[in-house]
Amino acid sequence: MTAAHRFSPRVQHHVDSLDLAARLIAAGLGTAFVAADGPRHPGVRTLPLDGLAGTRRSYALTRPGRAAWPTHAAVIAAVAGAAPDSAAAAH
Repeated sequence: MTAAHRFSPRVQHHVDSLDLAARLIAAGLGTAFVAADGPRHPGVRTLPLDGLAGTRRSYALTRPGRAAWPTHAAVIAAVAGAAPDSAAAAH
C-alpha cells in the first residue's frame, strides 16, 4: 500500500501480537495496519482505508499429500468457507 503512494515506511519493530500493537499505539509508539476485526483499545482510533490497503491472503500449509487427510481437509474447508470470497480462498 505504501509503495502505491510513493512512501516507504521506516519499520523499527515487528509485533506478533495485535493486542500488544494496540497498546503500543495507545502509548504513542507507532501506527499499524490491522484487520477491521482486530483488537480494540480505548486509546486507539480506527480509520477506514476505503479499499486502499488491498486484500489479505491466507494460506494453509501442509506436508505433501496431507491436505486430503480428513482432519486437515475439514479445517481447510472451514477456513476457506468463512473467507469473504471463498472461491478465491480455495485456490
